[in-house]
Amino acid sequence: MSPEPEAPALPVTTVVHRRIRAGLEHEFETWLGGVVRASSVLPGHEGTVVLRPAPREVMLVFRYATQAHLDGWTHSKERAEWLARGADLTEGPAVVQSQTGLETWFTLPGHPTQSPPPRWKMALLTWLALSPVILVISTLVGPLLRAWPEVPRVYASAGLSVLMMTWLVMPLVTRTLWKWLYPTPR
Repeated sequence: MSPEPEAPALPVTTVVHRRIRAGLEHEFETWLGGVVRASSVLPGHEGTVVLRPAPREVMLVFRYATQAHLDGWTHSKERAEWLARGADLTEGPAVVQSQTGLETWFTLPGHPTQSPPPRWKMALLTWLALSPVILVISTLVGPLLRAWPEVPRVYASAGLSVLMMTWLVMPLVTRTLWKWLYPTPR
């Protein structure tokens, strides 16, 4: 039996959640600027976004061209030095999540680090699950949105589809078909 062909390298996004220690906001901002600059000069870096979901809460979204590029940052001397400098600026450990795409819809509860299923399985199930969602939205909500201009109508329909897929349909599909998505190794 021949080995499976190597999968193409996929972009990877890592989200790091930090809580700033009270009274150290200014120092944290200075540190954060240094981290963003240091990460941006490494090969494969495709951007960093800083989100602030709540006071003293920061989410750093790092995007790299491949997992190997992200690993280059993760295991770099520069990152280790920046983490050491910022250790006292935050409360608790960083919460880190990495994803390459659709697998967020296929994460099993209690198994967040399990490898995602093959992309063809994710694409097939997404297509099969999304089609009825679009049909339901266009049938039930479409007439209510008919008077809206096209762009807001499309965004509203897409938003409803994403909400339904993320919190209703894909969790149900993943739980129902988990044995097919994650067969036990032979």
